[in-house]
Amino acid sequence: MLGEVNLDMPHSGSSTDRFSAQRIAGGDVLLEVYDSASVHGMAKQSLLIAKNNIPKFIDWLEKDISKLTYNRKVQLTFLGEPVPQGRPRTTIVKGKIIVYDPVDSRKYKQLIKYQAYHQYKDKPLEGQLRCDVKVYRSIQASTNNKQRRLKEQGIVRPIVKGDIDNYFKAVTDPLSKIVWKDDAQIVEGFISKYYSENPRIEMTISQV
Repeated sequence: MLGEVNLDMPHSGSSTDRFSAQRIAGGDVLLEVYDSASVHGMAKQSLLIAKNNIPKFIDWLEKDISKLTYNRKVQLTFLGEPVPQGRPRTTIVKGKIIVYDPVDSRKYKQLIKYQAYHQYKDKPLEGQLRCDVKVYRSIQASTNNKQRRLKEQGIVRPIVKGDIDNYFKAVTDPLSKIVWKDDAQIVEGFISKYYSENPRIEMTISQV
């Protein structure tokens, strides 16, 4: 290796933070791209660029840096008792039917939005997304010690309302224009329900 240059890259909607270019024998360049958005810390990808392709590569890099990063993941935790999406209400205003959320659903979505703003500081994600959701409901106060242990260990899980699809909708609807541009970007998803002494919803969003 004949030297190393570190360049700070503008985000421009990409999760790439920095790359290191190392010139090696023959004039070729080994490019290492670092992505600090990875949930596992600083992820690194390597590309070998032939010396006669370096000008073309730089031009391509400036136009589309986002192609250097893959499988970005975002992890969010929303504290508080999970509230499933309620049945929409309707009213008539000036002869038009208006559909709106019930009060509990509306307040919960506001709470999710508030926590999302404080946890996610980047630009809204683009492209196809997978969204995995874990719902942790409170353990009922009347639960005996044995059942409480089983619930806390995930052996006994909730089979009472709300339905998992209503939890999914309640937590994903408020994230549009914050975490992603539109929830229509979600092409895959998985949701599961548990009990916990610390009620919350945990979410992992992956680009696919």
